[in-house]
Amino acid sequence: MYPKKPFEEGEYQYRRLISAADKLIFLGISMNIFLKSRSKLLSIMMLIIVSILLFATGTAYVIRGTYYMVTSAGDFEMRWVEEHYVFRGKNPFDIFERHYAELHGNTLPQIGRDNSIDSELGPITFGCYPPWSYFTGAVFTWPPTRTLAKWYFGLINLMLLSSLLIWAYHLGFKDGTMMALFFTSSLLATSSICTTFEVGQYGVVVLSALVASLCLDRKNRCGFAGLLLGVAMIKVTLSGPFIIPFLIKRRWKALIVMAVYIGIGSIIVFFATKTNPIEMLQQMVRAAETYAFEGQNFMMYLLGKLEVGTGSAIKMLACLVVGATIILSYLCRSSSMLTNFAIAALASRFWTYHRNYDNIILIFLMMALGVVALRDNSHLALASFFVMGLSLWPPASLTEIQVYRIFQYAAWFGCLSVLLMIEFKHYPASSLKNRSDVSNIKRGRGEKWETAGL
Repeated sequence: MYPKKPFEEGEYQYRRLISAADKLIFLGISMNIFLKSRSKLLSIMMLIIVSILLFATGTAYVIRGTYYMVTSAGDFEMRWVEEHYVFRGKNPFDIFERHYAELHGNTLPQIGRDNSIDSELGPITFGCYPPWSYFTGAVFTWPPTRTLAKWYFGLINLMLLSSLLIWAYHLGFKDGTMMALFFTSSLLATSSICTTFEVGQYGVVVLSALVASLCLDRKNRCGFAGLLLGVAMIKVTLSGPFIIPFLIKRRWKALIVMAVYIGIGSIIVFFATKTNPIEMLQQMVRAAETYAFEGQNFMMYLLGKLEVGTGSAIKMLACLVVGATIILSYLCRSSSMLTNFAIAALASRFWTYHRNYDNIILIFLMMALGVVALRDNSHLALASFFVMGLSLWPPASLTEIQVYRIFQYAAWFGCLSVLLMIEFKHYPASSLKNRSDVSNIKRGRGEKWETAGL
């Protein structure tokens, strides 16, 4: 062989260097793909494990809640008693006020209506609802016996819970089946669903009606959306603030239908009980004053410590929270209806008396964070979703521990702040001008979430 010339030797070494570099680059790309695949596989495995744990927890909650629903459910028993007084032409508030006066040795109220306590039904010892609630509540309490009514109401609650799980599945399905199952398990594992079942509250009914109203609004079925919003008003202390998103987004038809529905319900109850709706609402406020400071609402607790009168505290807190909600909803008027429902959910939890079973309404805030996390690929929103989960998934008995309750309050306000910060970034202030609702506008990477009405 002839010796290589210097030029050929240099070219040969150069080619060897290029070949080695190509191999290193290929190896680096291969390792990167492997690590990403491994990371993705690890993420999927973690998602599966968390979903299974949450699903198992939620299933246990539902079994426990259903058992107590049909065996005790003290709150639902009282709703049944109230409704059957209405069926007999008596005002439940009259019965409550008579019993309260007898219990505390006060002078019996002088009214021109029959307020005698029926031996078959017994007294009404706590709580009372607005007049239109007895119109809607008749659908759930018509069975002639308490036992039969509990089984019937339990079956309805299980059906409504199934519809909520379908809604959660739909929210996550935009990012695949595994994420859909994770969203579904997250909703199912909310412990306040179990507590709502146990005591026989209307929480699942209200949440289902609001979700149905949200979905119908997305489909521009404003009339039916308003009808379901009216049904949700069966427990106005939980659903009242949700009127604000419809007001801010100018869903006039929905609001008119809702007003007509509760108006008709109130008139029917008026003829049944011989009590005008205004007087009944005044009686409802007086009844609320007997237990307003007993719930889990730190704002109400602070007003009590300041020695504000019960009646004044109820009105002051309601005005304060509703006013703040209107301002935030107006600032977020370009965001999706789900984001506005998240704002209303936190307002609902604090604008008046509530207990731990009413934490169910904060599912809207948790789901809104999940949707935003997927829409924007936001790690902050995803972390906030898990923080909301940690405030909603553990057993309701933990809410009796003050430290955990403080964590819940901080988590809820903090997570809403994160949601609003992300939404303000997604919809810049400059895009708010002359725009009341851009939920149907396609905006790049968020298109599939916007068009889903989420």
